[in-house]
Amino acid sequence: MGKQQEEYNRLAAESADHQAKSVELQRESVDRTNRPMVTVRYLPPKHVRDVLDLEISNVGKSVAYHVQVEFSPPLPAPDLDGLNENSKSGQTFYKPNVEIPRTLFVGRQFRTWVPGQKVTAPFWVSHKDYEVGDREAVSAEGIPAAQLVSISYQDEKGEGYTEEFELDLGIWVGTMFSDTDAFKQRKAVEKMSDSVQTLTRQIRTILNRTTPPPQNEIE
Repeated sequence: MGKQQEEYNRLAAESADHQAKSVELQRESVDRTNRPMVTVRYLPPKHVRDVLDLEISNVGKSVAYHVQVEFSPPLPAPDLDGLNENSKSGQTFYKPNVEIPRTLFVGRQFRTWVPGQKVTAPFWVSHKDYEVGDREAVSAEGIPAAQLVSISYQDEKGEGYTEEFELDLGIWVGTMFSDTDAFKQRKAVEKMSDSVQTLTRQIRTILNRTTPPPQNEIE
């Protein structure tokens, strides 16, 4: 009987241990499912050569506390003259774009960030010399093409999380830097207009002459 009782006690202890581990795993699974999760990404541009917006959002199911955002390398200082000098032809800026994310995020702590809350800011302005796929490139304001963003926060129990994201410019290059059909049509019309203006000037030159033009010029 003694040995049977010992075996029974051993099996009972193992069963209790397995149940305790199962309960702990279930608790951890629930915590992971219901935890806050703050992420960062580029928003897709709506038009060719749009400025890329940065979006930081809590996609989790609970409130994030004491949220801090850090950029590596740090965001450059605002420089409006440099921005306009380095941006593509036809773009004119009246305020440095980088000033907005610097004001929103740098050195700031958000006490709470509820689920579904999003904050956006203009971030990447394409440099006039940018070549698609160049991961060593910088924006017109000096932001690298492979910008790292670190986000730290806590859940309601005080457990801390730190997530690091790379803002990969390559995700949207096809949309940002490829000419749309409308853009191509506009360029074709501009080229046709230039040709018409050139022909008009040639005709006026011929009509203003006092002597007939040479045969080869007419041809």
